[in-house]
Amino acid sequence: MKVITSKFSLVAFGLALGFFLGRVPLREAHESVGSTVVSTNSLAHAAGQGAPTASRGRLVALSARQEDQDAAFFRALAAAHSGDKNQQQLQALIGSLRPQEIGRIIILAQQLTNRVDRALALAQLTGRLSQINPPAAAELATSLDPGRERDRLFGVIASAWATSDPQSALAWAQGLPAGTGRSQATRQALTSWAAGDPKAAADSLLSQPSGSLLNNLAGEVTSEWASTDPAAAGRWAVDNLSGQAQKDALSALGAVWGRKSPADAAAFAASISAGDTQNAVVDSVLTSWAASDPVSAAKWVDQFPEGKARDESARTLVISWAINDPAGAANWLQGQSPGSTRDAAVGSFVEVVDRTDPAAAAAWAESIGDERERLLEMQTAAGAWMNADQAAARAWVQNSALPDNVKQRLLGSER
Repeated sequence: MKVITSKFSLVAFGLALGFFLGRVPLREAHESVGSTVVSTNSLAHAAGQGAPTASRGRLVALSARQEDQDAAFFRALAAAHSGDKNQQQLQALIGSLRPQEIGRIIILAQQLTNRVDRALALAQLTGRLSQINPPAAAELATSLDPGRERDRLFGVIASAWATSDPQSALAWAQGLPAGTGRSQATRQALTSWAAGDPKAAADSLLSQPSGSLLNNLAGEVTSEWASTDPAAAGRWAVDNLSGQAQKDALSALGAVWGRKSPADAAAFAASISAGDTQNAVVDSVLTSWAASDPVSAAKWVDQFPEGKARDESARTLVISWAINDPAGAANWLQGQSPGSTRDAAVGSFVEVVDRTDPAAAAAWAESIGDERERLLEMQTAAGAWMNADQAAARAWVQNSALPDNVKQRLLGSER
């Protein structure tokens, strides 16, 4: 029965595609289907497996139903590119399939020559099978040829499986052959687990070997945890992680916490030991805070002691602020005392506004106190201005305090 069904389905699949592409007339398709039924029954008899008439009738009916089902799926797949409604219809059709039917159509979908259609079909079908029977989906996926599509399917399966049995999903993911597929499956299993039980997912990281995968996972799991309990996530990361993994975890935490409660996130960042990790957390918090309340974020930066950390924080603050509110950022800069912090902030401001207001960028660049930084930013502003209004830019360059060799280079850029 398995051979007959499989052979019939493969023929039906080819006929369905031919019909959709306009290569097989409807009458020929019906004739081919009829001959296939006869052929498969003849094969059964030849093998000594003939069945009574009633059984053969059920076989024909089953094959016909499978043909209709296969055809309906590939019609829906072809239409899925033309709108959300059609995509929903495809998902509804897949949702009505039983596990064995999904498995059969997956085998057919693997033969699609259109890579986009094949990827969509495999992702949707495997995702559904993962919800119904994750181990079966995992077994099927591992039987596929290695490649990007299989790697993506590993991630789909692990994510769905982890919603019901995260330990088994993670164990399966970690048992896959080394490579992109195992990394994707492990990542998806842990992030899905973290959505339901972030503490347990985080603790499972402690058995992971050090390296880039652990660093990435630490950031993703901690970020997920921070969406519900950032304080607990922060304490866990400080107590249990170290090195780059801790830095990535706390940076991700700072970005999320900075959007939820920036003042609390700032207090947490201040409690971390001085160093690269603290600087990374401060940067994350500032980026999020400046996007929603740059004035309050700026007041926090004003409290920092003089030094490189304050300068870099001012840069981060102004980049985000100037993108969303250049006038507000300019007003803050006006109130800054001369020094390295102001120079750093003005440099960031110039690099943000030189595309939209190069004249203002050039004027701000001239106000930088450090000579090297000033000349660098003046050249940056002049280059952007040349692209927008060459006549005005040339006039500014000629009258500027730029060195003669720099002027010659910039003025020689006229086309």
